[in-house]
Amino acid sequence: MNNKNTSHHLFNYIKNFFAKDTLWKLFSLVVAIIMWLVVMNIINPTEVKTFNAKVGLENMDYITKKGFVISNIDTLESMNISFKIEATRPALDELSKSENKNNIKAKVDLSKLDIKEDDVFPKNYSVVISPSLPTGVYAHNYDIATYYPTICQVEIDKVGEKTVPVEVKTYGEVADGYNLDAVESKVKEVVVSGPKSKINEVDCVVAVVDITGTKKSLSRECELFVVDGKGNKLNNFNVDYNSLNVNVIIKKEVSVNIDEPNLVGMLPEHLEFVSMDWTPKVIEGTSLSENSLKSISIPAIDLSQISKNTTVDVDISDILEKAGLDSKSRHIKVDIKVKLKSAKRVDISKNDILISGLSPELEAVINEDTFVEIGGIDNVDIVTLSPLIDLTGYKSGVYDVKLKVNLPNNAILINDIYVNVTIKEKNVQQENVTENVSEEETKAEETEIEEEKAD
Repeated sequence: MNNKNTSHHLFNYIKNFFAKDTLWKLFSLVVAIIMWLVVMNIINPTEVKTFNAKVGLENMDYITKKGFVISNIDTLESMNISFKIEATRPALDELSKSENKNNIKAKVDLSKLDIKEDDVFPKNYSVVISPSLPTGVYAHNYDIATYYPTICQVEIDKVGEKTVPVEVKTYGEVADGYNLDAVESKVKEVVVSGPKSKINEVDCVVAVVDITGTKKSLSRECELFVVDGKGNKLNNFNVDYNSLNVNVIIKKEVSVNIDEPNLVGMLPEHLEFVSMDWTPKVIEGTSLSENSLKSISIPAIDLSQISKNTTVDVDISDILEKAGLDSKSRHIKVDIKVKLKSAKRVDISKNDILISGLSPELEAVINEDTFVEIGGIDNVDIVTLSPLIDLTGYKSGVYDVKLKVNLPNNAILINDIYVNVTIKEKNVQQENVTENVSEEETKAEETEIEEEKAD
């Protein structure tokens, strides 16, 4: 009951309040609104703040469909348009938030360009920059007081094309213990298009692949970059490939031991085995497999084919290929040393050594006698050996020249023999005197014969 009386009294109070002194109360409301506006203009006045925006190009299709290209697009996209915007401080604060500030635009409508086919290209066209502010950001309005620049120059050129090579480059280093073996791409050339007046600046297209810390071979799609002859990136060009597939071959570094060669067969009876050595004993290489061979056995050496100290060259290319190994060391040298069980010494006089190949204007003197030791045969003499030195190409001077001998079957020369030879130019004057003496002696002999016949 009490609640009902309270509500009834409150309703009557409100009714009586609005029924009495209505004009006075309306006047008070108007004064309050005016005071609020005055206070708001004094407390929260409008301000001007500067914002920057990049140029946005609209209706690019209008250019490309006509077979043209913007040759200064880099300059346009890097332009800063300065906006001075007027609004209240709360409105400007709201506009300064990144999601709103990024929507302040400076638009260039390319469809406004009046391009004619008979224009001389490249050509600059002036285009108005149109500002655009985001809507619905704040309850209060804001206006663009000024902005600069208001016009930009768009350089239009015809489209040119050029076929250039593709270069694949790597960035970074593979993991320790691994090697970059190869970087491959099936595409060797691409077609680049862009401003005709600048197309000759294009040198090649580069694809870069990051191999930092890589342990395994990989295949990646790489972005393509157009560059000039100095390696500088050229942005205003298109490539007929969006990306390029690049295969990177990574191999593990390995060390492989070369096992001691096996010896088979028997040496000839007159020979005795001394030693065997081989090099290298370890080869460094790379392998695609993590579990590569630890050692390699080379084919056995047949001693029955050995007749003297011999170095056998063993090609291990096939072994490496079957094992999936790659190495610069593809040959193993096996040195077999033997000695004769018995040998015969044959003395050789310097007068018994023939000289061949000496130029006619030169003469040679062998300075000393020598000897050879021959095994594997008993009956051998100086006539059989026919010792000789070849002086083809030699000039004046003193030389040690290898002695050549004719060895019978199964005979073995223990060591190579060298003889000391002095070569000099012939004495032409002495040679002429000798020739004159010979001629006088010949004439005297002929005269003596004729006198004997006359008697």
